[in-house]
Amino acid sequence: MNPLIKVREEEPKQLSPVKRIITEELNLCEFPFTALTTQRNFTPLKFSDTITLKGQKIQREWTVDGSLRYGTPIAIDELAFLVGISLFDENAYEGCFSTYQFCKAAKWATSGHYYKIFYDSSLRLGLANIDAKCSFWKKEGEHKGKYLARKVFHLLDEVKLYGMEKTGDEETDEHIWDFNYNYWKLSKTIFESIKAGNIKPTNLDFYLSLEKPISRRQYRFYDKKFYNQGILHLNVETLAHEHIGLSRNTDLWDIKHKLDKGHAELAKANYLKTWKYKENVLIIERAPLKNIVSVSIELKNKKTNSARELVNHFHTQLGRGDAQVSPLELKQAGKLIRDYGPNQAKEIVRFALSKRNTTEPCVFGYVITHLNDAVKELVAAKERNDQETKKQEEQARQQEEAKKVESEKQKLLNFFASLSEETQDQIQTKADKIFKEEYHSYGGELSREFALLEAIRTYKKCPAL
Repeated sequence: MNPLIKVREEEPKQLSPVKRIITEELNLCEFPFTALTTQRNFTPLKFSDTITLKGQKIQREWTVDGSLRYGTPIAIDELAFLVGISLFDENAYEGCFSTYQFCKAAKWATSGHYYKIFYDSSLRLGLANIDAKCSFWKKEGEHKGKYLARKVFHLLDEVKLYGMEKTGDEETDEHIWDFNYNYWKLSKTIFESIKAGNIKPTNLDFYLSLEKPISRRQYRFYDKKFYNQGILHLNVETLAHEHIGLSRNTDLWDIKHKLDKGHAELAKANYLKTWKYKENVLIIERAPLKNIVSVSIELKNKKTNSARELVNHFHTQLGRGDAQVSPLELKQAGKLIRDYGPNQAKEIVRFALSKRNTTEPCVFGYVITHLNDAVKELVAAKERNDQETKKQEEQARQQEEAKKVESEKQKLLNFFASLSEETQDQIQTKADKIFKEEYHSYGGELSREFALLEAIRTYKKCPAL
């Protein structure tokens, strides 16, 4: 179905807040859907690799075609796509948002220049189509356990945009889109794959913090590949040409040089710990995830069986304790545990199940669709716990301080009692003077006691009153 690009006539829906952790379909992380260039591109993007499944080699192919008028999507369109889906309605795969809201979510300036970028990106994304061979995994039905031979689809099935007609007034034209609403609808193919659980969470704030298009591409691909492991071994040329999108007309040295620009930025941002090359193999090690997660949740080491236990817990809560655990569910659970620790991951599962109705799917990937709200609840709970802890610590500190004051008071009074009556009278006279000068406005016996204690301290320091 060709995407429909037209002026939106309906009333806009209630806007959803931007989601800072978004759900991505796995194929869109595995293969590029934009050219790694800032210039317009009219050449189809072709990528392929070979994987082994049950001893059989499978050739996967991914071709992105663009409009004859606008070309294929380019590097900036990847950012636009992720920001756009972050504005979709919660747990839905369509969204209505103003261009002003989009620019704010993308951390762009709200000006005509960036409005034009959004407009062009929407057209390229809406008009692009993808020809995928053996990349979509069938989890159920007649072809369960196999890759679909071929699938042709669009990134967006529908795009509705306001036009950019000028009014002639410079001030009005500068903000012509501020309060006009646009509409995107994710393709049915991507939507169904996401519902089947072929998903991963992506930290949008971290993604937007990266400056280089290659760094952003690498982050999304590496993040998919890391799963529950901290070190990857990747063929350099396959990585560069088939998954990052670097030109094939480059030698190995140039490939490494370009990849390392992205690696350097990812390392500076505390995503990668180390990287090195062993001939034509890239070995990269991930830094602790706590450095990029936008919430403050303690990261714990994952035990070997934790992922299986978490998936079994998920199915048990649904009354499906005998459900067969798929490799994809184990990977998703492993990543959840790696990112948030086993205890927090279990709380995320609990939250997701509390939001489920009987018509929604029972695969573990369903949990990821509620990750954004679950993390918010975890953060809120942590803040409440922190506040309660601080309150208890403050109460304990005050009690300890009160004990110290009482102890000092008793020592001073005991010292006072040990003195002669003459000395006590001298100290009492001094206390009366202190009371009149400093404490009389407060009144009461307590203030007189303070004055006496102050006089005793003064005497201890200098007995010659």
